[in-house]
Amino acid sequence: MARALAIVLGLAVGGAAAPASAETLVLQGRMAGRIGLQITERYEPAPGTQWITLKSHRTPSFGSKTWRQRVVTEEVTYSLRPDESSTTTDGSGNTVLTERWERPRSAIEVVRKLSLDTEALLQPLESRAPFPLPAIVAEAAPFLRPTPMAQADDAAIRDLARGLTAGARSEREAVAAVLNHVVDLLRYQYDPPAHDARSALDRRVANCQGYAHLALALLRAAGIPARLTVGASLSKGWRVQHADGTVTFKMGQGRHAWIEVFYPDIGWIPYDPQTSHLFVSIYHVRQAVGLDVPGTVGVLTASPALPRIEESIRGDGERETFAVATVQQLNIPRSFIVAGDLRDVVALPPAPPPPPASAPPPAPLPGPAPPSAVPPPIRRQELIRLVELGNMEFPASLRIFGPPEAAGPVGVVQARRTFIVETADYATGPEELAQAFTLTEPLLLTELSLALQKFGGQTGEVWIDLLEERGRKPGAKIAESRRLAVAGLVERGGYRWVVFDMGSPDSAPVLPPGRYWAVLRSTGDGIFNWYFSLGNAYGDPDDTRSRRRGATDWSNVLNYRFNFRLTGLARP
Repeated sequence: MARALAIVLGLAVGGAAAPASAETLVLQGRMAGRIGLQITERYEPAPGTQWITLKSHRTPSFGSKTWRQRVVTEEVTYSLRPDESSTTTDGSGNTVLTERWERPRSAIEVVRKLSLDTEALLQPLESRAPFPLPAIVAEAAPFLRPTPMAQADDAAIRDLARGLTAGARSEREAVAAVLNHVVDLLRYQYDPPAHDARSALDRRVANCQGYAHLALALLRAAGIPARLTVGASLSKGWRVQHADGTVTFKMGQGRHAWIEVFYPDIGWIPYDPQTSHLFVSIYHVRQAVGLDVPGTVGVLTASPALPRIEESIRGDGERETFAVATVQQLNIPRSFIVAGDLRDVVALPPAPPPPPASAPPPAPLPGPAPPSAVPPPIRRQELIRLVELGNMEFPASLRIFGPPEAAGPVGVVQARRTFIVETADYATGPEELAQAFTLTEPLLLTELSLALQKFGGQTGEVWIDLLEERGRKPGAKIAESRRLAVAGLVERGGYRWVVFDMGSPDSAPVLPPGRYWAVLRSTGDGIFNWYFSLGNAYGDPDDTRSRRRGATDWSNVLNYRFNFRLTGLARP
């Protein structure tokens, strides 16, 4: 018997009429698990290759007041063993592994397996660190330096840091002010044109590198030591309570960058500028620290040409425990953030008193009620301007290393690892997925396309139902797309637009301004993944929701946005 499945999508045209507010969810408790990570690298040497050298970092055990990882086992296997292998310690204390192959004539496959015990400790913590900070200890002083990627000496960054921290009375307050600004300022873009702090500030788009570099630059400009952390993240969600339900936090699967901030009395504390303050989740794997990304990521060098490169990162958790509770909700920032419970015990100067209240002016006498505005009727024949909108940027394939760069002698080239990660949900899995949308002008909706990848299945159909808005959640059905046979959708590598026909200009739904939902329904055995953008790439903080199949309430908010394309006709 065919099984019925449903996925919900939301689309946004223009701005939301009444955007929902988000907040910081302050947590207490503990999360822990055994994390397994497998990184498979494949290098196919170009004809005439003289040598290939790969520099990477050994994953260390690490402990802080709020987050720990312990390496349980580490294993590396090679299809072709390196001719040379050595380890050194760099200036930031990382263990650098250098592997070199001389005149390789066959593909090199390296499989690196790690097992780690990871724990986030979210008990109340106290700090006496004032702001501005007094003299900085030698351990932390290097992480005040500006770099070409984290330009703490840039005038615009200095001015912004000064303004953001002007009212801070403790280091905790200053750090929160900076990072709340960063997460609300930036919009996630998987591969922006530049990754330095000033470019992120100017363009207001970034991936994890830009988020980290802008946070580092602003903190250092404010006199707060901060260092870059690189590693990997797992695409596993975890859920916390919220006043109206729950919020699921989830990252992409692949290389990731975040930061650590130095407190004189409690040491280095992790922050992920995209999602979390004072800790990171157990699905982060920490590999190295440094001043910025170029000085910290792995580098591949070869002569005379780079090899063809493939990489896959697989990871999962076992024995996971999530005993965390939301103990406080702060009404900033606009994006959802989770935070540990750090309390100031420094003697804070009093906040400036509010200005004296003046007597309110006398209330005006009520006049006649103005006539209510009646919107003009929507005539289908007036909708003639073609529009194409949505969250449309996603990678058909992933770049593991950046573009080739000259390295030293003539004939030597190198490339650095990128932070482009796969971010997708199992779209026909146990959860229905939902995202809000708002129209600010009438639209004749003719097509709706989703960024999908088919992984299997031959029976059944897929189609989209349009739903009305009901209390910022999906409501009653309005219209239905034409149905597509699962067998007719091709399985191929990468994500592609799957186009759902909503009808001809004579029959497609005409949607007045307002909020709507779209639901991808299916029968049969189709297996699909749906690509999403991390964070606030599009729309409002509560635009994306989910529920267990068979449930009735869309009470869980997701911290990411699905990729879609909306095609239709509007007024000229």
